[in-house]
Amino acid sequence: MDLPPPEAEPLRTGPPGSLRVLGLLAVALVPIVVAVRELGRIHPDEVFQALEPAWWRVHGYGVLAWEWRDGLRNWALPGVLAAFLKLSAVLGITDPRIYRGVVAVPQFALHAWSLWAVYRFAARRAGPQGGALGVLLLGLSGPVLLFAGRTLSESFSASFLLVAMEALDRPDTGTAARGRRAGLLG
Repeated sequence: MDLPPPEAEPLRTGPPGSLRVLGLLAVALVPIVVAVRELGRIHPDEVFQALEPAWWRVHGYGVLAWEWRDGLRNWALPGVLAAFLKLSAVLGITDPRIYRGVVAVPQFALHAWSLWAVYRFAARRAGPQGGALGVLLLGLSGPVLLFAGRTLSESFSASFLLVAMEALDRPDTGTAARGRRAGLLG
């Protein structure tokens, strides 16, 4: 009985997968740490677009801008942040720096997901090293470091845009996949 020859293992030229993931997570964490450490704001919308409505949902008081009172804004983002603020309240967290850190958890996850999308997009064109370089160039650029950790709606929108861009760029794998990807466009 002849056995087929063992297949040659592909030549690896980049760091192992777990090291790439750790590097990506480290890059994603930088703007979050900057925003939580500063605890200040660079624009009033950081408070009024997400944090204040989330606080109002959990505690029943706070400042609601007219867009919220008149129903012009979507409650999805403040709703997610409210869940994390409620968790903070249940855990007895009262320090603003700590609950700002807790609220940063979903933002960190979204930012990491968007950098993973950047990696996949760039790696399809330039290999694993090109993907890693793309993550570093975008993830450590000035505007991303300044805004990605902030609770501005634009920060969240930009991350979702990167994820959708990468999904739409994936090679076709049939009509069903194209339909699912097209749903990302809204």
